[in-house]
Amino acid sequence: MLIGSDVKLNSPSSLIGQALSEILQHPERARDSLRVLLHLVEKSLQRIQNGQRNSMYTSQQSVENKVGGVPGWQALLTAVGFRLDPTATGLPAAVFFPIADPGDRLQQCSTTLQSLLGLPHPAFQALCKLISASETGEQLINRLHQVLVQLQAGDKEHDFTSTPIQVSISVQLWRLPGCHEFLAALGTVAFSIIELL
Repeated sequence: MLIGSDVKLNSPSSLIGQALSEILQHPERARDSLRVLLHLVEKSLQRIQNGQRNSMYTSQQSVENKVGGVPGWQALLTAVGFRLDPTATGLPAAVFFPIADPGDRLQQCSTTLQSLLGLPHPAFQALCKLISASETGEQLINRLHQVLVQLQAGDKEHDFTSTPIQVSISVQLWRLPGCHEFLAALGTVAFSIIELL
């Protein structure tokens, strides 16, 4: 809980998470927006890896048009090292690409964006629904972690369709918009919900 006036997050990962949350609240345009942002992040990483130190920029209006007006893109790019310059005399507002990747923020953002874009469409849409109930995200993450631990500890030859992994999920979590759709889209045939607490 944050209390006070003008409270701001300053952890890069928190800022990235907050920006992604804003973007994902617009499921009809979020995937296209994430593709545009991934392209910009990947272009930055490529320039850094090639040792290019000269300034490179694009107009804010160009990015705005490509992300379809979805909020959160400016916060995401700023959190990973892009610089947003306001309109100057005769020049449009610009987005300057970073020339370094301190703390591997660009790389982490790239991995996160690729993971989100790699989700099947139904899972992505369900995740967008779940974003509005962030307080229960931890519960769902813990349940999925249980499944991963059991999968990693299990026999590689084991047929999980005949004897699935069993997981308990609270009724409150199950009833959240997007929860059961998200689990179904991830292919929860590998585990079954044995008990609604």
